[in-house]
Amino acid sequence: MSNALKTENKIYDFNDIYAFTTEYISTLSSADDIYNKQCFNGLIKYIALKINITDNHLANIDYLNTLWDIYTTLCYKYKNPITTTRFCVLISTHRETLNRWKKGEYRNDYSDKLSMSRCDILKKWHNEAEGSLESESLNGNIGAIFGLKAGYGWQEQQQTEHIHRHVVERTADQIAGDYNIPALESDTI
Repeated sequence: MSNALKTENKIYDFNDIYAFTTEYISTLSSADDIYNKQCFNGLIKYIALKINITDNHLANIDYLNTLWDIYTTLCYKYKNPITTTRFCVLISTHRETLNRWKKGEYRNDYSDKLSMSRCDILKKWHNEAEGSLESESLNGNIGAIFGLKAGYGWQEQQQTEHIHRHVVERTADQIAGDYNIPALESDTI
């Protein structure tokens, strides 16, 4: 695969996408605004309008994978979580289309370059997006936790039973010793 994306009106070098990024950032009030999630979403939409992906492009998994790599690089650079929904905006398709590809329902073609089927590549993308949300959740982003629960089936684990058993297994004298309280005589209770 060459390092170019052919659209109906023009051939774009993938490096043009980075030029579009610079162009978009120059329109913001402050260059730091790109770290705002809404401005970043605007960048993705701006790039999508510039490259104008068609069904023919969606059929080429190598192009899509290169776009995914560029998209994730932008996400990492501008501190935004990776989402397949936002990637769908970039490639001008519906999220359900990617879900169908991931399930192997159609377009289950194979990429010789990547040695993977479309279904496997989508699963790889899905895992990278999940990892991005996991990192966000570890940084205290509550929304990422909800995203992991809703989109990836994550669940919180109950830890209270372990704590409860630990307390029950301790004697009154052990607990009193923790607080420097003299042991109580049994007839004073």
